[in-house]
Amino acid sequence: MSHGGPSGPLDRLLAPVAVIILGLLLVALAVGVAPNFDTRLVNLGEATWPGYAAELRIDPVAPDCTLDDLEERLQSCPPEGEAAPAATGGSEEDPFAGEDPFAEEGATTPPAEADPFADGDPFADDDGTAAQGSAKPATEDDPFAGDDPFAEEGAANACGDDPFAGDDPFADDGAAVASENCPALRALHTRCATKHAAYTAKSSRITGGVKSFRSFETAVSDFAQFPYWKHLLSLLLLGGGFAASVRRQHIALRETENLLEHRIAEGLQLLVHVSLAYSAVADWRVGNAGSASVDHAGLPLLWLVGFGALALVNVFHLVKPPKGLDKEFSAVRLGMSVPLYAYMGILGIVYFLILEGHSSGQAIYLHKFVQHPSVYIGIGLYIWAGMMLSETRLANRAFGLLTPWKLPPAILAWLVVVLAALPHRLLRRLGHLCHCRWRGGL
Repeated sequence: MSHGGPSGPLDRLLAPVAVIILGLLLVALAVGVAPNFDTRLVNLGEATWPGYAAELRIDPVAPDCTLDDLEERLQSCPPEGEAAPAATGGSEEDPFAGEDPFAEEGATTPPAEADPFADGDPFADDDGTAAQGSAKPATEDDPFAGDDPFAEEGAANACGDDPFAGDDPFADDGAAVASENCPALRALHTRCATKHAAYTAKSSRITGGVKSFRSFETAVSDFAQFPYWKHLLSLLLLGGGFAASVRRQHIALRETENLLEHRIAEGLQLLVHVSLAYSAVADWRVGNAGSASVDHAGLPLLWLVGFGALALVNVFHLVKPPKGLDKEFSAVRLGMSVPLYAYMGILGIVYFLILEGHSSGQAIYLHKFVQHPSVYIGIGLYIWAGMMLSETRLANRAFGLLTPWKLPPAILAWLVVVLAALPHRLLRRLGHLCHCRWRGGL
């Protein structure tokens, strides 16, 4: 362990940093238990309001169909079970039925069909000259001669006009032609009515109490999907590194006992922190220059601020070294007094910056470090829990139970690990079976 001690004005920053670390650990603990807590809340809501998880947890979606429009369209359809009316509305008699109005008077049977081309050419010139090879002019008048009785008033009957053009003169006025698929329209109306009934039933169940409970439960559910685990781990790492740098308590094989040892150790740490900050800047530039979207694009900036703060602490220690560094210089102790992480940082500088020329290489490995943040945060929570339990009487009573057995150290260590994994209630029952007085301490 490196030489630790007061750092003057920087010691005032330790209390806020400790509070921040405590808050981050509490947030990590709350996020870890939030999914289980949300499950319990959903079960409670299901027990209080049956169907809460499936129907009441979110607002029902209003149907996209309109019953009034469908009912209005159904009015053009006949009642269900009756045949639809004919498309032409043909309830009237055939206008062409009955006797021939052009037949001769008194004829009981239709006369033999006369040659329709026996008469004169109706298309002959006005002077009566018949076409070549035609028969003599007919003695009777042509019943179809003259103007078209159905033509519009004032319209000339040109020979090129279509005599069947225009509206059907025999169609009924205002006859409606059914254009709806009535069976399909009735099925659509039934489905729409079912959707509206379900929407009304679900909406009526969402009372004020349901809304209040649901708002709290969904807030817990959203909190359980915490998206800033990488930022949380980075803040814990930088906060702990800042506190260790202020107290000069980074892990090393020997403490610094000479001023030169102190300056070399702090100088190497400063070099590592500056290189990490530079690598974070390079990584941020690479992310902004690329066309692909980057997840957590602000993470390199967080590292830049954190390693910059650590570098400032090293500069302060170089300017104002601590007192008591008056022992003789030792080259062996010098290599052992440099923190271990500084050696790793120097290796990274040599490889990425000098050999490879890859300025963002160290930041890339930092990304890999925070790729699985829950593992490291979980370890931090276990250490924190152990530090708190060390301040209680629980550890003394637990080891007081094992001491009379005089177990070998290996078996004792194994037993401690096994007992630490057992639930608290099981430990209480084991204590009662052993007739030990655990009741007061647990």
